[in-house]
Amino acid sequence: MASAQPSLMNTVSISQVVGLLEYLQERNISADSLFANLPLSKQILEDRQNRITVAEWLGTFNRAQELTNDPHLGLNLGKAVKPGSFGLLGYLAMNCPDLRAVLERIPKYTRLVGETGRVEMVDHGEVVEMRWVADLEPYPSQLAVWNLTAWISFGRWITSQHITADELWLVGDPDDMADELAEFTGATVHYNKPFAALLLSDETITCPVLQADKELHRMLDDQAQRHLRDVNGSLEFTRFVENALLESLKKGEVGLPLLASRLGMSPRSLQRRLRDLGSSYQEVLDETRRNLAMEYIRDARLSLLEISQQLGFAEQSSFNRAFRRWTGDTPSNYRWRR
Repeated sequence: MASAQPSLMNTVSISQVVGLLEYLQERNISADSLFANLPLSKQILEDRQNRITVAEWLGTFNRAQELTNDPHLGLNLGKAVKPGSFGLLGYLAMNCPDLRAVLERIPKYTRLVGETGRVEMVDHGEVVEMRWVADLEPYPSQLAVWNLTAWISFGRWITSQHITADELWLVGDPDDMADELAEFTGATVHYNKPFAALLLSDETITCPVLQADKELHRMLDDQAQRHLRDVNGSLEFTRFVENALLESLKKGEVGLPLLASRLGMSPRSLQRRLRDLGSSYQEVLDETRRNLAMEYIRDARLSLLEISQQLGFAEQSSFNRAFRRWTGDTPSNYRWRR
């Protein structure tokens, strides 16, 4: 089973940010430091139901790498993973009968945690392949390592056994992390693979989960299914709106009535539906513009004026003010520093 195809407008649970921040705080790096120069407020941490876009998550992770100056941040995060980092999925996994049941639920419910990559479980009989596939550019190699090593760490935690993998696959060329990865996972590390993956023996995944509660497992499984339906429904409508907004921006059409007309809705109905999702037209417009701006600013072929026009700003000065609000910097300085 596979989750949705990742894009910069897919989302990630705030539990991922909480797990990252806890790791940083243990190293005396504050939330204020993490959120400095990010287009996010630390107040977003107050509601664990919040989600951020993949673009925001990648920016947050990159900021953490800058603060730690740790080229192996993904591996070290994976070693230090805590159950809360997986949110509801983590608590469900803690009540599965064995590791196989845990692995079967990761692809099904991974969207609850985040959509940076899709997870696939391929059962070859004596060996099970757990894939983490991301179609992002540049490829988030440290996030791939974080996911694979986190699965190992979590498996050890819920079974009280030293779980190891037979093989670990990574995308890209070999690096200086191979020996440490092999030591931690017990796996033979292979590079230049089409996707990241763990290969686990059938003997390994039959390990029982200690203190699993059958009744609690049933309740949490039902809760996860309901939550997934809620996430899917809200995400599908939000993307429906975002896609229509993208088309509107390309044609220079900005405004609630124009967007509502494109969606076949009245402005009042669109406002009400967005309000039910805790959003608004202005928030969706601002979010869409910001995500596109972060993408366009990396394209040296586009002038700042062209970016401003493609985002539907009437004047470049308006774009400049919005960009400073998003990043704390001017578009020209931000581009130069990148």
